[in-house]
Amino acid sequence: EKEPCSPKRALSRSSSTVSSKHSSVQQGSESWEVVEEPRGRGSPGQQPQRHEGYLLKKRKWPLKGWHKRYFVLENGILKYSTTRQDVLKGKLHGAIDVPQSVMSVNKKAQ
Repeated sequence: EKEPCSPKRALSRSSSTVSSKHSSVQQGSESWEVVEEPRGRGSPGQQPQRHEGYLLKKRKWPLKGWHKRYFVLENGILKYSTTRQDVLKGKLHGAIDVPQSVMSVNKKAQ
C-alpha cells in the first residue's frame, strides 16, 4: 500500500515517495538520489547571507540549450529572471521556496 505523499519527501521526477532523509530512486535508466537536509544552518537568530548573480538555466523547448538568468537566494527563497533589474521590479520567471523543496541529484551526471 502506498504512503500518502508528503511535500518534504515527494520526488518531482517520480511518483514514488521517500520515507528517509537519504534515499535512492531508480526511474527508467536514470538513478536519482535524494539529498539530505544540510546540517549547521548557522547560529540561531543569525540572518542568512544573500547570494545573487548570473547562472545558466537549461532550456527544454522549443530549442534545447541554455538561458542566462539572474538568480537571487534570500531568506530561503530562490528567485530568478532575465536581469537583476527584472528581479528588483518583481518581474520573475520563477521562485522556489528552498526549505520546502526536495533536492535530488542524477548520480550518472556526477
